[in-house]
Amino acid sequence: MKKKDTADQIPMDPKAKVALVMQKINSSLKNSGRVYLGSEHKEIRRFKTGVLALDIIVGGGLPYACLNEFWGAESTSKSLLALLTVAAIQRTGGVAAWVVGEDGLNKEWARKVGVDVDSLVLIEGENGSIMLETATTLLEENVVNVLVIDSIQSMDTQREHEADISSETFSAGAPQMWARIMRRVYRAGNMSKLDNTVLIAISQGREKIGSYAKKLVPSQIHALLHWKSVSIECRETEKHWEGDPYKSLVVARTFSLRCEKNKTAAMKDMVTSYRFQFRPDEDIPFGVDNASTAFSLGLYFGLFDKAGAWYSGFGIKGQGEDGYTYELRRNAEVMGKLTEAVMEKVLT
Repeated sequence: MKKKDTADQIPMDPKAKVALVMQKINSSLKNSGRVYLGSEHKEIRRFKTGVLALDIIVGGGLPYACLNEFWGAESTSKSLLALLTVAAIQRTGGVAAWVVGEDGLNKEWARKVGVDVDSLVLIEGENGSIMLETATTLLEENVVNVLVIDSIQSMDTQREHEADISSETFSAGAPQMWARIMRRVYRAGNMSKLDNTVLIAISQGREKIGSYAKKLVPSQIHALLHWKSVSIECRETEKHWEGDPYKSLVVARTFSLRCEKNKTAAMKDMVTSYRFQFRPDEDIPFGVDNASTAFSLGLYFGLFDKAGAWYSGFGIKGQGEDGYTYELRRNAEVMGKLTEAVMEKVLT
């Protein structure tokens, strides 16, 4: 009996066989798609916004090429976080675009929080379809580093805009239109055209009433649920008054952030908060007070030693939260070390 060839007796290594098949598939796909191993997959890049509470809650910064949603009730810092992100990207030399929806853009306030409004690309249109098509073109041309949609509820489709008030278009065509628009955006992302772009969508919370709650959710939200990678719930937790709260002005507000969805980092049952100072008060300057956030997170992770009312750690000491955060604001080096230690705890 004739012996079989050695090649017939020894099967091809499965990994080598897969490599050959992948090479064949990639040759046929050309530039329309790609098959590759996980070892070749690029790590998720993140942009640190400078708002410590936000950077911590999402796993080290807002991810590029992903849709990041800020949602919550009115006046809960959704637009503020977007403006702070825009300002941070502009400081690195990046280009920012803002889709102007229902409330417009307060240029005076944007300038006050650090945005270079004169170089900000503003997108307007008679309906949401036109505005998003324009925004998508900018994304596909890879000319912006951050795109903000404010807000997602104001982006009505062209069919909704042109429909009669009694038309059923609102329930029939809008979700499909939105799905196509969002799919086009993510197609650009999958083709690595958004590697240097942060996508932010602002979503206004809507009150749910009775058994018809789902029907009251705008069609845009139904589409957004399937495409967002990160979803941050924003809430106001405290107002800080100057003197008598009934006769004076609010000098600062504290907001809490909760990450309810994150496909780019491990989910953790954690809520962060940050204080935004509207008017300088004692040693607290205007803007985001990262010192109070760093202190609360350091306390949460047990990074301080406590003796009575005194806290010590990282080479400084202070009486109570106010005393320690006062020292933090005066010492940028210690603030940096504490921030690194907190970030390490979060990421491990």
